[in-house]
This record gives sequence, structure tokens and C-alpha cells, in this order.
Amino acid sequence: MDGPSTRAPPLCRRKIAETYELEGNLAEACARYRDLVVVETLSFPAGLALMDLGRCLKAQGDRPGAAEAFQHLLDDHPESPYAAEARQQLLEIQP
Repeated sequence: MDGPSTRAPPLCRRKIAETYELEGNLAEACARYRDLVVVETLSFPAGLALMDLGRCLKAQGDRPGAAEAFQHLLDDHPESPYAAEARQQLLEIQP
């Protein structure tokens, strides 16, 4: 995906993803969140992108994908402020 939205600052791109999510277009929202996972900057932590992605995938019904996103957050960013929430989400979706 290339275009103006992929060159926008990460926080703006996150707002675009949130808008898709609020409109019920979860597939597009998840795609946008997935794009943000690789964009870590000082002002936009990858942990936040992984948390958003996991939450969106869970809402979409993709429990394995959501678990993978939450686990990725815990494995790669254990000190993230989102780690505790990711741990809780994993407990809720894993059997």
C-alpha cells in the first residue's frame, strides 16, 4: 500500500486505522494497524501498534492472529506500557 496515507506521520496513520475500525471496516483497519507495526519511532511505539492490531484482529474474530500480535508485543517489547494489557488479552482469548 503506497500513497499519501503511508507517508503520513504514524499518529495520523493510526487515526485513519481507528476511523476504519469505528466504521466497521475491520479488514482495512487491521491492514492499517499491521502497516504501523514496523514504523516504531520515539513518538510512536511498536507496542501500541501491536496492541491496536491484536484488539482489531480479536474484534474481527481472528483469535489466533490476535494472540500472535499480543505475544509479539510481549516477546519483543516486554517493558512496553501495553504489556500488561496484552497479557490480559492473551488470557481472555487462549483456551
